[in-house]
Amino acid sequence: MIDDSDVSDHRSNDVPIRVVPDPSAVVAPAFAGLSVVAFSPFFYHPFFTLRAALLLVLLGPGLLALAIHARRDNAARAACALLAASAFSTAVASQPGASLWGAPNAGTGLVFIAASLGVWSLGRTISPLAMERCRGVLIAGISLNVVVAFLQRLDIAPEVLRLEGRPFGLTGNPVHLGALCAASVFLILAGPHRVVLWKAVALVVASAGVQVSGGRSALVLLVLAVAVTSWQRRPAPRSAAAVVLLAFVGVMATSAVGTGVTATAYAASGQTSSSVTLRLDAWSRGLTSLVNRPVVGVGPGQYLTAESPQRDAAAARDSGDSMWEDAHNFVVEFAVCTGVLGLAALALWSALASRNAAGPWAAFAATLALAALVEPMSLVTTPLLAFGLGVGAPLARAPAPAQGLRRVPLLVLCTAPGAIAAVALLVGEARLLGGSLDFAPLVVASADPLLPRSWPTVPLVLSKVETFHGVDDVAARRRAVEAAREATERAPADPRPWTRLGSLEGVWGEPAAASAAFSQALELNPWSPQALRGFAQTAFLADDEQLAANTCRKLRKVTLSGRCANLPLSDW
Repeated sequence: MIDDSDVSDHRSNDVPIRVVPDPSAVVAPAFAGLSVVAFSPFFYHPFFTLRAALLLVLLGPGLLALAIHARRDNAARAACALLAASAFSTAVASQPGASLWGAPNAGTGLVFIAASLGVWSLGRTISPLAMERCRGVLIAGISLNVVVAFLQRLDIAPEVLRLEGRPFGLTGNPVHLGALCAASVFLILAGPHRVVLWKAVALVVASAGVQVSGGRSALVLLVLAVAVTSWQRRPAPRSAAAVVLLAFVGVMATSAVGTGVTATAYAASGQTSSSVTLRLDAWSRGLTSLVNRPVVGVGPGQYLTAESPQRDAAAARDSGDSMWEDAHNFVVEFAVCTGVLGLAALALWSALASRNAAGPWAAFAATLALAALVEPMSLVTTPLLAFGLGVGAPLARAPAPAQGLRRVPLLVLCTAPGAIAAVALLVGEARLLGGSLDFAPLVVASADPLLPRSWPTVPLVLSKVETFHGVDDVAARRRAVEAAREATERAPADPRPWTRLGSLEGVWGEPAAASAAFSQALELNPWSPQALRGFAQTAFLADDEQLAANTCRKLRKVTLSGRCANLPLSDW
C-alpha cells in the first residue's frame, strides 16, 4: 500500500509513478474535527476562542481559494458579491469596528462571514480521501459531544462544563448540539444500505444527543432526517426499518438517564407556540430598523443594536434584560444587518452554491441551514454548514493537489496575518481570564491590546475587578467607574454597558451622571427592568417623586415583585 503522505517515485513495469501528497486530506479533517470539539477552560470565552482562532488561520487561504475560483465559477462570483455587500455595509455602519468583528462570543461580524465563505470555497476542492476522513472525524466528534452531554445531564461533568438546565456537550449551546446530531444522521448512513454495527451505534448516539439536548427544532430535524434516509433505503425494507428502530431506541433510552428536560418532553410541554411568538416578535422588531437603512442595513453583527430600541413591555416580561446577539434566523440576520443589498447577494449565492448539491454532505448542510432558520448562528454550526455545502457541491474542475503545492509560498503569505491575529486572540483571552480569576487589574489591562477594540469585554471585566477592590480602596472605585465609561464608549449602542455605568455612578459617582447613564440605557432598551429600577432610584434621590413614581409604574408592567427606588414596588 502506498502512503499518500509521501512524495516518492514508484516503478511498475519500469514506468515511474509519482504520488503527490494531498494537503486537504490533513487540513480538512482537522478543521472538521476541531469545529465540534474545540473547547478550553483556559480562555475567557471557552467555547468561542479556539474556534475563532481556527477560522482566523483559515481566513487567508479561504479567501485566496475564493478569488481563484471566481475567475471561472459563477457561485464563487456570487460569494464575492455577498462578501462585497457585507464589507460595504461594514464600511458605512455607525460602528465599523463593531461590524468588522461582531459581538464578543458570537462570531457574526464581517471577519467571520468572510471566513465561512472561504471555508465553503476550500470544501469544494477537497479530495475523496479528505471527504471520507472528514466524515469520520465529524461523526466521532459529535459522538464525543453526546458523551459529554450525558455527563452534564448526570451532574458529573467537570465544573467548567456544568450548565443549569439543558446539556450542551462541547458546543456551548444545546441547540447547536441538537442540530449537529440531527444533521450527522446523513453522514452516518451514507454509503451502502446495510446497517453495520458501527453505524447502528452511531445512529443511536446521535438520536440520544438530540433527545438530551432538549431542542424541539432538533427533534423535528431528526424525524426529517430519519424519514429521508429511510425513504432512500426503501429498496431494502429491513434496512429502512432498522434506521427507524435505532433512532427510536436512542431517543427513548435517554429519557431514563439523568435529570433535565428532554426534547420529547419539551415538545409535549405546549411551549412551542410561545417560542414561535417570541421569535416572530424579535424578527419583527429587527426588521423595523430597515425603514432607516433599507439598502445596507445596520452592519454585520449589529442585530442587537437594531432590535433593542424596539423592545416592548411584553419582551421585557418574557426575557427581562436578556437579549439575543443575533436574529435566530440567518435570513432575517442578513436582511437587518446588510440590508436588501446583502440579502439579494445571499439569495444569489445560496441558489448558485446549492444548484448541483447532492449526497450526504448536501443533506448535512441543508439540515444545519434549516436549524439556522430558528436558532442562532455560531462558530460551531455556521462554518460547518458552509463547508458541508462546499463538499456537497464541488467544483466541476477541481485543481489537482500538485497545483496547491505550487502555491505554498502564496498560501503561507496569506495565512500569516490570520495566524498572528489568532495567536493574539488566544493570548489576550487567556490573560483576560487569568486577570478576572485573580482580581488582577494589570493582567486584565494587558489583554486589551490583543483583543478587538470594538469589544467592551476588557473594560467591563476591568470594572468588575476594580469593583472588588473598591470595597476597601477609594481609588479603585474611581477606576471601576472609568472602566465602565470606557465600555460605553466602545459599545455606545449597547444598553448593557450603560446600565453598568449607571449602577456604579449611583453607588460611587455622581447622581446626575447615574441618571444620565440610566436614561441612555432606556433610550436603547426602553423596558429594561434594571435601567428602570436604577432611573427610579436616581429620581427618588433627587427628590423628584413624580418621576420616580411614573418610572416605577412602568416597571410594574414588566415585573410584579421586588423594590423600586426606596420602597416596595407595590407601594408605587
